[in-house]
Amino acid sequence: WADVLAYCRGVAAPVGRHMLDLCGEDAASCGPPADALCIAMRILKELRDGHAGQGSWPCIPTGFMRDASISPGHLTAPAARGQTRAVLDRVLDGVDALLVEARPLPSLVASPRLRLYVSVVLCRAGKLSARFRHRDPLHEKVGLSRWQRHRCLLLSLLRAGARP
Repeated sequence: WADVLAYCRGVAAPVGRHMLDLCGEDAASCGPPADALCIAMRILKELRDGHAGQGSWPCIPTGFMRDASISPGHLTAPAARGQTRAVLDRVLDGVDALLVEARPLPSLVASPRLRLYVSVVLCRAGKLSARFRHRDPLHEKVGLSRWQRHRCLLLSLLRAGARP
C-alpha cells in the first residue's frame, strides 16, 4: 500500500499542488488534504479503468493479494468473489481513509470557485467509492450516473450558499 501511495503521490498530488498554487492558496494548510484527495481520485480512476485494461490494476498492491492468497490472475476473472472481493474492499478502505483526510479541504480553500470544485470532487469520490463496494469492477465498468454527478454539484452549491 505504501508503494501505491508513493506512486500516486508522485503522479497525482503534483496536479493538486499546482492547482493550489495557480489559485494562490496556502500550500501549507491545503496541501496535505489536497494530496489525499488527488491520491484517492487516482486510485479510484485506476479501479474504474482496470476493467477496460483487461486486468491491469496498478492500484492493487501485490502484498494485499499475497495476504489474501490470490494471484494477479484472479483479477482477470469475470467477477470478484471471496478473497478477490476482500482485496478490492481493502483498497477501498484505504481510499475512504484518504477521503476522510481530504474532507477538511473545502473549508481551507479561500477561492470560492476552487472550494466549489473541491467539494464536488470530494462528493463524487465518496459516491464512487461506495459504488465500487456495491458493484463489481471485474465484471463491469463502474461509474456514477449523470444524476449522481449532478447531485454532487447541487449539494456543493447548496453548501457554498450556506457558508458564511
